[in-house]
Amino acid sequence: MVKSSSAAAFLAAASSVAVADWHIINWEAGCARSGCFYIFNVTGPASEDGKIPSFGASCNAYEYRKPQAFTPCGINDSGAGNRGVSAKFVPRVEPNGILEKVAVSFAFTDLKTGAVRNFTGTTNIQINQFVAPRQNYTISDIKENIKEN
Repeated sequence: MVKSSSAAAFLAAASSVAVADWHIINWEAGCARSGCFYIFNVTGPASEDGKIPSFGASCNAYEYRKPQAFTPCGINDSGAGNRGVSAKFVPRVEPNGILEKVAVSFAFTDLKTGAVRNFTGTTNIQINQFVAPRQNYTISDIKENIKEN
């Protein structure tokens, strides 16, 4: 698995690339005084040109009311190669504010070139535990993270 948290930390710039929408399935999130958690599945289809593989993963983490690093998700498909999915809540605007977005990152090694590629997308979410059923979301704003030398 690609170490998503360290890969994401070194990525500074982003570029728009034609990436098919990713899908968050069965989103559940809740909060307590100590912080908030999420549990969800996420999938992404392969690109039409075959340069970006498909993926499926299960994600869960807790944020303890502090800015959070990307937390690795469990890959649950049988795709080839070195691939990793990670996620995190996008930090609150105010320390006691509401969490409104989640970020998902997909990193993989291109099996033909050996190049490591990393894509990150965000979407708005709801803290829905106890007040709404599990939710599904679409991530459309996906950018490729480019490592600056």
